[in-house]
Amino acid sequence: RITHLPTNITVTNQDTSSQLENKSLAMQALRSRLLQKQRQEAEETRASMRSGQVGSGDRSEKIRTYNFKSGTTVDHRLGNATRLPNPREMVTAAAGLDDL
Repeated sequence: RITHLPTNITVTNQDTSSQLENKSLAMQALRSRLLQKQRQEAEETRASMRSGQVGSGDRSEKIRTYNFKSGTTVDHRLGNATRLPNPREMVTAAAGLDDL
């Protein structure tokens, strides 16, 4: 039996009759478990950081609304919804469609 004290992970191995081989196999298993735990913690950290950066995709997170019928663009990042003129011109300029 081998116990990793910092993480309190215990590995036992009694596959062979040789104590030295059992110890070697137990060390390999312990290394594997420690690596798996380290990768899992790194993945959880990365996932929590990513979820903080990426929005939920709700409609409330939109930046602009283009209303072509009334010819207005509402910018939702501003405190009040400011109406900007000529949304078709803004969309084509942003997409680089002016050259077509």
